Amino acid sequence: MNGRGIEVRRETAEARLMDGRAFAAALVIFSLISGCGGDASSYTADGDAICARVVADSRALFRTTGSAPAARDRAFSRIVRARGAALAKLHQLAPPPDKRAKVERMLDHFDDSQRLLRQAERSWGKSEQAPFLLVGAAREGDKGHAVARELGFDDCADF
Repeated sequence: MNGRGIEVRRETAEARLMDGRAFAAALVIFSLISGCGGDASSYTADGDAICARVVADSRALFRTTGSAPAARDRAFSRIVRARGAALAKLHQLAPPPDKRAKVERMLDHFDDSQRLLRQAERSWGKSEQAPFLLVGAAREGDKGHAVARELGFDDCADF
């Protein structure tokens, strides 16, 4: 009791603090669980959003770049970097367990395509291999696109 005859309940404040901490911990746990093999629709939406940004940015960049070879080369380099960053984000997503094998196959094809694109970028104007590397990148990308379509990744099918 305090001096005015009002009983102060210290345990109530402590209980509220503990309830708040428990709630915060539950939120953290829920966030972690939902990010680890979440449901298929949210995974597909998140992945497709990543791909959609790169596809839209790439198309816009090529529309506005112009026809100068140096400008096109810079645009190609920017797209290769943006695509690599998007792939890194796709790898960070946790697919649902029943789709994991297909997602890994899609990402393997996209990774191989990206590797070939980087090699083509580095060798452009220095080696006769560059056009063949681009063809290889396109073929690997097409394999990834096919798997993306099977998974319902509409925008990743254009990646």
